[in-house]
Amino acid sequence: MDEHKPDIEKHFPEDHPAQMSVINNQGMIYKINGKYLEAKEMFEEVNDAYNQIYGRDHPSTINSLINLATVHKDLSEHDIAVKYYEIAIEGRKATEGENTTNYAMCKAMAAGAYRELG
Repeated sequence: MDEHKPDIEKHFPEDHPAQMSVINNQGMIYKINGKYLEAKEMFEEVNDAYNQIYGRDHPSTINSLINLATVHKDLSEHDIAVKYYEIAIEGRKATEGENTTNYAMCKAMAAGAYRELG
């Protein structure tokens, strides 16, 4: 994917959401291939940028936080994963309400990390 980054840089500044989308997608590829530390770094970068661009409760920020929480869970960093899932759950509740699929899915993902904590 890195070979396409220069094309994106020609059209969008470094902190543009399009750039963050590319990095997020690269992170997903790394995660799928078991490169969790590399994915975590990318998801941290994306989440930090989205927090600055959109704020905490924007759907893109929440999605990036869920990606970050999930990779922490994959790394057996369950306490950090739970913290991030809880923030995402609050964001989904505030922006979409408790009767949405996104809210329920976020809670279900958090359940796995809670289970590991005992």
